[in-house]
Amino acid sequence: MSRWTNTKEQVLTAALELYRMGLNSGLSGNISVKIDGEQELIAITPSGKHYATLSIEDILIIDHYGDTIEGTLSPSSESLVHMSIYKARTDVRCIIHAHPIYATAAAVANLEIPPIIDEMVIAIGGSIQVAQYTFPSTQELADNTVIALANRNAALLRNHGIVVTGSNLNRAINNCELSERVAQVFLLSHSLGKAMELPKNIVKIESEIYSMQQQLHMDGKD
Repeated sequence: MSRWTNTKEQVLTAALELYRMGLNSGLSGNISVKIDGEQELIAITPSGKHYATLSIEDILIIDHYGDTIEGTLSPSSESLVHMSIYKARTDVRCIIHAHPIYATAAAVANLEIPPIIDEMVIAIGGSIQVAQYTFPSTQELADNTVIALANRNAALLRNHGIVVTGSNLNRAINNCELSERVAQVFLLSHSLGKAMELPKNIVKIESEIYSMQQQLHMDGKD
């Protein structure tokens, strides 16, 4: 039995849940978890494996160079994005890259989603910005994603999809689901003429709540 069985089970369960929810389909998207107590090791989904056929043996353990520590398949083709976010954000423990319909539509339209719903600011940290396009699976895409994400929990990847983060897998899944719902509301309201942003003073207060929550997550007090 692998010493990382518990973490691999968590990644597998999350991958199947996202597939069930329709946030990822077929071979699209990827999920990773930073392993507690290990020196920069990551559990991550494989490349080229259909979600419906995933098993615990398919989840890989890689190091911060992208080298495989455990597993026989190739790690996700977007491993560079995951590794770069973990290096830039000490508060992030889990990352989901997904291709849900509405968030991807906003990404294809190159539309930043402004703060339009209270829970969006409190959970995600504000607007969902767009990482500029570059070829998939490259360090340039990873760098652009880190810039667009900044200190928030979601960023769109232009002509590609969305990346969301969290302090654990449940929060990352919730942030992914919330981001897709926000994208749907934004595009619908945008099509009706205008998406009204929250008042700036409310965004400031809710951003402060977000920052406090992030610190609690880091301190393990949530």
